[in-house]
Order: sequence, then C-alpha cells, then structure tokens
Amino acid sequence: MIEKFNYLKEIFSDGSYFNYVTEFSENNFFAVHTYIPNDILRTLKDLKKNINIDYELITLALSYRMSKDYGDSIKVTVKIYRETSIEYTRNGNYSIKGNGPCFNYFDLYFMYDKNKKKIKLMQSSLAKCFFIPFNLKKFQRVYLNALNNKDEKMQGFLDELIFSDFNNYFANDIKSDLIKGLAGISYDFNKMKEFHNRKELLMQIGKIEENENVNYLNKMSLQKGCALILLKKYVEERHFDYLKKMPEEFFNEYIRHPYILSKVKSLLSKYYIERLSIHVYLLECDKKTLKDYIDMKIQLKQKIPLNICSIKKLESLHNQAALDIINKQKRTEKEKLNIGDKFKNLIARLPEEYEVIDDSARLKAESIMQNNCVASYKERINKGRSLIVSYLNSSCRYTIEVIVSRKKYQLAQFLGKCNRQAPRELIDNFEKILVEANTSHPKSD
Repeated sequence: MIEKFNYLKEIFSDGSYFNYVTEFSENNFFAVHTYIPNDILRTLKDLKKNINIDYELITLALSYRMSKDYGDSIKVTVKIYRETSIEYTRNGNYSIKGNGPCFNYFDLYFMYDKNKKKIKLMQSSLAKCFFIPFNLKKFQRVYLNALNNKDEKMQGFLDELIFSDFNNYFANDIKSDLIKGLAGISYDFNKMKEFHNRKELLMQIGKIEENENVNYLNKMSLQKGCALILLKKYVEERHFDYLKKMPEEFFNEYIRHPYILSKVKSLLSKYYIERLSIHVYLLECDKKTLKDYIDMKIQLKQKIPLNICSIKKLESLHNQAALDIINKQKRTEKEKLNIGDKFKNLIARLPEEYEVIDDSARLKAESIMQNNCVASYKERINKGRSLIVSYLNSSCRYTIEVIVSRKKYQLAQFLGKCNRQAPRELIDNFEKILVEANTSHPKSD
C-alpha cells in the first residue's frame, strides 16, 4: 500500500498532469487541475485582483492512513466545479478555488484486504459510516467530464488510477463503453478484474450456463448486455431478437432506474411506445392500458410478447390478463381490503354517489363491469398505496384511483368502461373534493 501511495503521489506531483500543486504533509497531498489555459492564468495574475470565471475546475486530494479495522488505505477524492475563482494572494501568487457546490463528487478508496491479501477499490456510503464496493456507475460521469473537455492528461491519469491491474483487452472494452456513456453498471469493480471480456463478466452477472450461446454479448456495451440479460427473464424467447436489434441509446433507461422491476417496466414501456407509435397516435389512456398490461403480466409471472402492433390487440391481451388475475384470486366474498388510514379524511368527505370499494368481491365485480384491470390493484390497496372509488352517473360508471403523494391526495385515474377517459366536467368536480380534503393534510407514505 505504501508503494501504491508513493506511486500515486509521484503522479500527483508531476507538473505535466496538474497546473497547480500543493503538498500539505508527508502523508497527505492535494492537487488542482483547471481547464483555464496558462496564458489566461498569467494575465489574471498580472491583474492582481480576484476574479470569477466560468471555466471548470477539478481538485484531487490524496491521503494515506493506517486503520485497525481496514488495514492500510489510500483515499483519492475528485471534485468538479462549474465555476472557478482566481484569488490573488499577498505574496504575488494566486490560488484557484471552486465556487458554490461541486458539480460532481467522487470518492475512491484503495483498501488492503488482510484476509485475501489484495488491494480492493471501494467507495464510502452516503452515510460515510461503511464502505461499499466501487462500481463504474459513478465513475462514468467523472470520466466523461474529462473526455468532453478534451483533457487527455486527466483521462490518462484516471486510466492509470483505475485500470492499471486490468487485462488490457478488457480494459479497452470498458474504456470504449465509458467514452460512449454506456458503462454505468453497479457491479463490484474488484471482481471485474478477474474477467477477460464483456461476455465473461455478463455471463457471471446473469448466471448464464457455459453451454449457452451468448457470443453476442461481446459485441455490445456493458449497459445493453446487462439490460438484455435482465429482460430475457420477462419476454417471450421467440421475440428476444427484437430487443437485441435495438440501438445502444435505447438502453439508457437501464441506468436511470434504481430497482430491477422499474428497469424492466420502463424499458418494455419504451419499446412498445416506440413500436405502436409507428402505426397509430397513442393517447394517454392507451399508455395507461400498456402500463397496466405489463404490470399484470409480471404479476402473473407470464412472459411478455413483443410483436403487438395495434391498440386493439393490446386491449384484447390486457383484458385477458385482467381476467386471468380475477380467476386466480380467492373467491372469498367477504374478504375485506385494508384501506389505508391516510384516506379516511377523504372518504369522510365523499358524497353518496361515490362508492369506496373495500372488499375483494366488489373489486372483482368492478373489474368485470368496467372491463379494466382494477382487480389487479388488490395488493396495492392492501399496502395503502391506492384508494379505488366507483362513481355512477346516470347510466355510466367510472372507476377512480386516488393516491397520496407529498402529503396530498392526487387523482391517478378517472376512467370509464374499457379505460375510456371521463368527461372533463366530472374530473374537475372530483378534483374540487380532493382540494378541500387536502386542506387537512393527509399522512404521507
């Protein structure tokens, strides 16, 4: 570890990497790299006054410590600022500082694992109370910043910092993905060093058998490969090639969502919105039908087809999935639903023509009468996430869903039979009730 520290310290002190360098103590080091050209810096120094400038600034701090809990460790901190402050000092020099909150913050720990006798790359948690394995997702933003500013020296330094222990072929693959912004995966970086290419890594992530033909994984980014491995569990196998043909940019949704199911639902919704929009103009009610269909298929643990190309076919499959859920539910007529306490204030204010659905038999009947999938909301209701209300106006019935968001009641949907949008007048009348109920502030989730 001491050798590693001295090696990094030597790089930090090299003027070819950094414009402005200061050493604080034997075991602590601080370096600044700015994108301000040297001739501008000299001009500012000659002016002998403080000035703010819009050039970006990177600061790096290197420290070495010994810990009984973790053994030796080296910490490298990277901070990036959008605005830079040049301050003239009394001794005729100048100092460079970042203005305001930093645009990006990156903490990296080289820690010695006593048991395995290896150096590991780690990150500190948000709470700063424990360490978690380092991954590419956060590093990608810092790397792209150096690339976008055409800073070859900083990019070279980061390459040296991160990839020095990697197989050269695989390191080049990862760098290629980083440059394109397609390497944002959350996988233990220390384990990645054991692999020789994308295919080996992705087979480990997806727990794919050796005899399975997945050579295509070497021809795509880590981001797309991870997304395909995940989606393969949820889509019909005969349609899987449709996803393989999608462009790399399509899979950016994968890193935008933190949870597995949200990744799946987002990617499949995006796929179908793009596919269906080629043939028809999608209304909001059509997108709602699509979202409910994907939710129900996942709830039923059924594979999702990828060849639907009409709203009529989507509605037919949506209704069949709703019927499957109704048939799977227990036929206990008096099974009460657990209506969340947060909705009591609203329920007390509803006029008589609004019926709160509070048992599973009535929920099932509503789904059949309205030809919708509200029966699949049973779990959502029991967890206190939704309130379902039925409204009968003359000869027309409407299904209403209310949620609580940011301590306020919000209308999630107000739909007629087959998910047709209700008249604006009815929606406005109901929203007035919500506004009145919100004055007493429902409890948040």
